[in-house]
Amino acid sequence: MSIQSPTYGIRNILANDCTVYCSQKPGVINILLRYSGWEGSKDQGKRLCHLSHIIIKSPEYGFTAPCKEGMIFLSHEPIDVEATRVFDYFGKDNFDRYTNENKDLLTEEDPMAWFSIEEEGLSVVELEDKACKYVLIKLLRSDYVSENMDLQYVGFIGYTGHRSFGSARLQ
Repeated sequence: MSIQSPTYGIRNILANDCTVYCSQKPGVINILLRYSGWEGSKDQGKRLCHLSHIIIKSPEYGFTAPCKEGMIFLSHEPIDVEATRVFDYFGKDNFDRYTNENKDLLTEEDPMAWFSIEEEGLSVVELEDKACKYVLIKLLRSDYVSENMDLQYVGFIGYTGHRSFGSARLQ
């Protein structure tokens, strides 16, 4: 069931304001996003984006179940959400163990990052300039057991197009 109210709709996560997305269902919530380029570009649908950070924000007060933990998947191809269900019951320790044991074998079907939202309601996830077209944000747990999960904002920091040097540092 989806909520049609603009106050709680899924599009609210893309606006950094006081609106909130409310899942209106218990359990793991999968939010699949696709980068579509910018309007007017001749190859708008073919471009990838390069993400350095993802900002995830839960409402601080006034909601029954602010999101607390989750995982992020990144891919060049559409993500099969059903194939990611094996990670639905992972905790931070499971994620760390899995990614450490498989670090040389990880593919786009594996989670790329973990996030934990602290008391201030914000998590900034570092991605080290990962290229992708699809992002799956798997909301795993909320602060409280509830019949829904609440999320306020998802922001992306990165760039599109080619760069000669994706990063640099002075020595």
